Amino acid sequence: MTFLNPAVLFGLAASLIPVVIHLLNLRKLKKVEFSTLEFLKQIQKTKIRNIKLKQWILLFLRVLIILLLVASFARPTIETATAGASSTAKTSAVFIIDNSYSMSVISGEGSSLNRSKEMAKKLADEFREGDEIFVLTTGTRQIDLYKSTKSDKVREYIDAISVSGIKPDMENTIGAAIKLLSESDNFNREVYIFSDMQSESFSDSTGNPFVSAPTENIRIYNINLSNGAPFDLGIISLESLDQIYQQNSPVGFKAAVKNFSERKVDNAVISLYINGSRRARQSAEFAPGETKEINFTTTLNENGMLEIFAELEDDDIEWDNRRYLGLFIPEKIPVLICGNEPDDTRFIKLALEGGEDSDLDIKTININRLNSVKLSDYSVILIAGYSAGTNISRLNEYIEAGGSLFLTPGKNTNRQDFTNLLGELSLPVVKSEKGKPGESKNKYSFEQPDFQHPLFSNLFENISEAEVESPEIYSYFQITPEGRGKTVIPMRDRSAYLSEFDKGDGKIFVVNSSPVLSWSNFPVKGFFAPLFNRSVHYLALGKKENRSISAGEKMNINPGRKGIAGLRIEAPGRREEFIGRDSLTNRGFLIYTNTSDPGNYIFYSGEEFVNFGTVNLDASESDPGKIDMENFNNYLRNRNFAGRIFHYSPEDNLSEKIYQARFGSELWRHFLIAALLLALVEMMIARSGKKDLAELNQD
Repeated sequence: MTFLNPAVLFGLAASLIPVVIHLLNLRKLKKVEFSTLEFLKQIQKTKIRNIKLKQWILLFLRVLIILLLVASFARPTIETATAGASSTAKTSAVFIIDNSYSMSVISGEGSSLNRSKEMAKKLADEFREGDEIFVLTTGTRQIDLYKSTKSDKVREYIDAISVSGIKPDMENTIGAAIKLLSESDNFNREVYIFSDMQSESFSDSTGNPFVSAPTENIRIYNINLSNGAPFDLGIISLESLDQIYQQNSPVGFKAAVKNFSERKVDNAVISLYINGSRRARQSAEFAPGETKEINFTTTLNENGMLEIFAELEDDDIEWDNRRYLGLFIPEKIPVLICGNEPDDTRFIKLALEGGEDSDLDIKTININRLNSVKLSDYSVILIAGYSAGTNISRLNEYIEAGGSLFLTPGKNTNRQDFTNLLGELSLPVVKSEKGKPGESKNKYSFEQPDFQHPLFSNLFENISEAEVESPEIYSYFQITPEGRGKTVIPMRDRSAYLSEFDKGDGKIFVVNSSPVLSWSNFPVKGFFAPLFNRSVHYLALGKKENRSISAGEKMNINPGRKGIAGLRIEAPGRREEFIGRDSLTNRGFLIYTNTSDPGNYIFYSGEEFVNFGTVNLDASESDPGKIDMENFNNYLRNRNFAGRIFHYSPEDNLSEKIYQARFGSELWRHFLIAALLLALVEMMIARSGKKDLAELNQD
């Protein structure tokens, strides 16, 4: 047994007071013999013995009552397996507050997050001067630590905690808490976890040890704020069904919606918005746990940056009711066409020119002038032919930075020249040359294209019945992707008429035959113009359709050109941020990390659009599965945690439970009750003793 307030034990000296009073009341009686009273002596001796016995009992009771009262104020405890610390020992405590969006579920007592904040603040008030309190939140990719020895400062920090869209990483957060405590000099070391215990928040791997230092004297108090299974539908993905976007053209979108709740949903409404305007709406039924794909079709009436999102009606978790997507459709796509001779580019220009309403801004130059052109001014560069003096390293940099290149042989391009060009671009080289330009005795053809490629989306009314008549090809270079790219239109010999390659952040299309009539009759076929036109639009998009990351992850942004003084960022919620040139990497990329809010992040150089990225929530946080006490204990043990683990609910008296776990079971109530009961007995015996003494005096 230990005493939490041992200074009060000095009061035990008060137990001597009844003894002193008893001794002072003792008086020696003078004996006077009366012969007539001899017969009463025997009776008096019996009564006097009884009175003296009661007085000794009263003395014992009074001393014991004082001892029990003093002991109760000294707060005796029975030590548990982890208790035994002195109440004067200092404490280091880490509060882990789960602020993931699943904690936004509201019950009769408020949201889970607000309940956890109130409990944490109440516990903080019970810490004393000199104790250390650390606060960690799970809604951050990097450990966000707050430390204070003053409870009022801790309360202010906890009050400011809000829901985060970042998926919690409980392993790293708990590991950071245990590491902090393992380095503390204080005797009491405690971790308080306030979480709804989403199983997706805990890594399912066996894990590495949290720390190499001993953890036996660390206690973990887990306060489970699970609200059961909330009513929740969530949008787990949103994507475009097309990869070629033109103003006033139809486009399709697909949203995947999951019913995370345990009840059927009869009429869920899902809407599609573009730049804040609702463009489409669908309704669907969902069985418990069911996932459905919802398709939308609309027309893009605008250009520029398009901020798109799909949205569900409100339910218990609103955070997963919206999913974002971004598209950028330039008003004009700058295209540079280069050739050795006018014939090399004549049919290409005819295929791309669409009059005043065209969204292509075309410039044509001789390939010998390519070295003097600022390549980053163009979204697509189309080269028909080859010049030995061309600076291919500039082309490589342009493509790596996100530019797109379209290559075809020129009218007079030979195999060796085209092989050199492909080799310097790190592409598969020409294997052989088939036929001869201007000779039609050998006629080659290509097979049916890969109609699943984005080039052919919305090009045919029924893609399953689509068919393209091959032109007569008189001469071509045999090129195969060799696993480094993909064939879009194959030749009958399994080489590629049109092949696609990714390089850095850019794309390259390679055609194996010159678009002139001496090499094939393709330029006068009806399929020629739409193929080249859609190829340029597809290449202009580059890889910009794959920019979505999960909240909290790093966003790699390519400004697309050198010489930028800085970037202005328009983030969700109309938040603006400015980043200087010195924040760019050596390759000119920006690694942007302030991505906690879902939505579109748009990057500008001054007022000029540079790039964009989209942030969405990790849909796994909507999974209602929980980790139970046994699995949580095993989770910690698997990471070599050797301390004690306690599990509580918000309905428990946390202060009492934790105090008991820290110091043991307090007995002061029992001591006080025993003192009161003995006081009642003392009163009864004292009253009986007074009665006996009165009778003796009468005798």
